[in-house]
Amino acid sequence: MGILPLSGNINRTSMQRHQQCVAERMESELGEEQCQFIERCPRDWAKQPPPGPPLTVGLDGCYVRASDQRSKNEGWFEALTGKSILPDGSDKVFAFVNQYDTKLKRRLYEVLKSQGLQMNQQIVLLSDGGDAVRDLQYYLSPESEHLLDWFHITMRLTVMRQMVKGMTTELKPDKYPETQSLLADLSQRLQSLKYAPIIGHLCVFQSSLDLAYASMKSFF
Repeated sequence: MGILPLSGNINRTSMQRHQQCVAERMESELGEEQCQFIERCPRDWAKQPPPGPPLTVGLDGCYVRASDQRSKNEGWFEALTGKSILPDGSDKVFAFVNQYDTKLKRRLYEVLKSQGLQMNQQIVLLSDGGDAVRDLQYYLSPESEHLLDWFHITMRLTVMRQMVKGMTTELKPDKYPETQSLLADLSQRLQSLKYAPIIGHLCVFQSSLDLAYASMKSFF
């Protein structure tokens, strides 16, 4: 579908109006939002044709500053982005604005459906476990597998370790002698957190992370 003229001058206003009309038409064709998109029952799934290869979907969120931001506390919005990949290398990318778009799950489901998703097809969902992306990937498919993207978790731990290093430098031993042992213990705790999920100690990881976060807050 083309939106630009093949010859002649391009009128910016006309092009924007044309794009707006196309966007409104596509929006009107989008179905209603649902809390879950799992259709029918296991007996019906077994009657479906053999499923296609597994889908792998990566989801992440970030905050983007608006161009007309008036202050540091306003003008930010959360963008949820991702990519859906098939084993043959074909993929589709998508992005939504959380708390502004009211059909997040519907849009993601339509992306997966356009790639041939069936209810008996395996789908692997990767995310950092954040609230927004975690809620988005619930109840899309009965064959979904949710995996924690460890790369994003280690990035957060790295930031926390850098904060501890900075506090160790700023809080001089001669002025704050009692804090040095606390910071050393906190640094050791953060270092050990890297290996807790790998060996299956998820409960230990969560409790240790909460304790480390509470310890860091006590310094501010």
